[in-house]
Amino acid sequence: MILGPGGLEDRRDAWLGVTLMAPCVRYPDHDHAPEETYLVLSEGEFRHGDSSWFAPGIGGSFFNPPGIRHAMRSGDRPLFAFWALWAGSPA
Repeated sequence: MILGPGGLEDRRDAWLGVTLMAPCVRYPDHDHAPEETYLVLSEGEFRHGDSSWFAPGIGGSFFNPPGIRHAMRSGDRPLFAFWALWAGSPA
């Protein structure tokens, strides 16, 4: 977590973080209320809702609407991605 709860800047309205996963790792299916956008900086696969796994490619991005179930997985190489969540009004 870079910005957000427990991050370098403790915020409640916007969260910005980075995911770095070792090769051949699957992040579990999960969901959350805030909408989320990813910027993918390596090879990797993602799934949201009822979609099949997809690879946005290096420099690709995509959006997860609020509450949608989603997951990610790395292949033979590490997965590296930034993500941002809009959590609402500052508190």
